[in-house]
Amino acid sequence: MDALFSSQQINQKIPFHPKSLLRVSCLGDSITAGNFNYPHASSVWYPTHANHLLAENPKVTKACGNNIFIPENALLQGDASLAAGKFTLVSNSANLPSGILMNPKELLPVDERLYLLTAELDVILSPGGHLALMVYGTDSKGQIIDNSLQWAGGFDTDSHGYVKLSYVFSPSFIASLDPAVIKVGIGVMLRSDGQMSTGQVHNIQLYELAKGIAVHNQGVSYTTVAEGLKTIDKVIKWNPDICIIAYGTNDIRNGITLENYWTDLRCIVDILQENQIFPVIATLPPLGDDQVNYNKVPEWNEFITLSAHELGIGLWDRWQAFDNGDVAFIEDGRHPTKQGYLRLGEDVLRFFI
Repeated sequence: MDALFSSQQINQKIPFHPKSLLRVSCLGDSITAGNFNYPHASSVWYPTHANHLLAENPKVTKACGNNIFIPENALLQGDASLAAGKFTLVSNSANLPSGILMNPKELLPVDERLYLLTAELDVILSPGGHLALMVYGTDSKGQIIDNSLQWAGGFDTDSHGYVKLSYVFSPSFIASLDPAVIKVGIGVMLRSDGQMSTGQVHNIQLYELAKGIAVHNQGVSYTTVAEGLKTIDKVIKWNPDICIIAYGTNDIRNGITLENYWTDLRCIVDILQENQIFPVIATLPPLGDDQVNYNKVPEWNEFITLSAHELGIGLWDRWQAFDNGDVAFIEDGRHPTKQGYLRLGEDVLRFFI
């Protein structure tokens, strides 16, 4: 599982030799964060999309042992039922959410292991409906801690169909989100704010990994690099092997100078290196010509690229991922289109496969 972080512009490859179980953090603005605190389609938002594709790849992910999740032992909430190996969930605005939770006796310990979670979902959602696979932490009383919830992908409003989800996670990451977490579990939740929504979930599998990569999102929408510097402790707390730092869009639009941007970004890099975390900095994606300072993006990207080379750290070239700044991947002047998010998720895989 060798990773190469490279800048194709300067044709310089930087080798990195990861462990069998590699932990990757993503710290950045909305382009990294996506719809962070809400159920979202795993096929759209980075880094969930990248994590999903990595989990499916046998070169990267190798499971061991038996399936830890036992359907017959699961706890059912609301109008949820189990028959013939399939869970059926039903919800509408008049009902409580319908859900499946891992049996408390089978919850995972908080340690450094990685786990692979897979499931198949069939749904018919009305407007206002959401069905999502989730990972969560519990406290000493067995109660789910809201701050620890991580959505591993699913279906969103007014959609239907079939999807197979794959997600790699770290119990120690879930525990890093809230100090009250002592155990980690998995589940599925169906919620509808409108008419009746139904879903079937089957073939839920949970395996410990002998080899794998967990990509976890610690980005926050609308933030700048200065705000990222203030929250660097949440990355250090998990202590990943690699941290991808993807700021700049909000900085440049807010009139922050390149000098001030780099001062804060360099501080993040220094802190990561002091904690033996390998930094990967990112160039800016393009901005539409209706955005403030859109024409300065190439200058910033040239500086970021050369700086990464000089420091011997990783570079993720998002400008190049969008075909050298093609604004066709941008839908509102600053955020990627669905295809743009897919492109980012797929492009980052070249670091690991």
